[in-house]
Amino acid sequence: RSVRDLRITNNVRLQSVSPSIGELVENLTHLELHHNALTSLPDELTQLVRLTHLDVSHNRLPSLPHGMRRLRLLRHLDVSNNAIVHFPYDVQELELDTFEADDNPFLDPQTELRPPVAANAEQCAQCFGPMPLDAAGC
Repeated sequence: RSVRDLRITNNVRLQSVSPSIGELVENLTHLELHHNALTSLPDELTQLVRLTHLDVSHNRLPSLPHGMRRLRLLRHLDVSNNAIVHFPYDVQELELDTFEADDNPFLDPQTELRPPVAANAEQCAQCFGPMPLDAAGC
């Protein structure tokens, strides 16, 4: 539990991270999971509340975990070279010094961090799950 720096990189067969990561390495501040074949990140990743550096670049991630706002100490986030179409809205609540997100197929560069409104409720449902109409800005 005292691990603070974890690097698991350049593993073309690594497709997922165990949901127990939030419990196993609770003191983690630096996590590098770049150049793997990750297709998802568990929501439990957001339990790593001491995390300051997260690099998941060069994977196959279509999205980020829900609850990213819990990573209040996060200062560096690199999600470049993935398959990310939408970011969870709470990513903009982070006080990042560095945010790298190039080479991702965003649906619309003007709306990836826009709050949910009726006009994009279907797209937001992909990020947030189903939402009542009043939460969609109606």
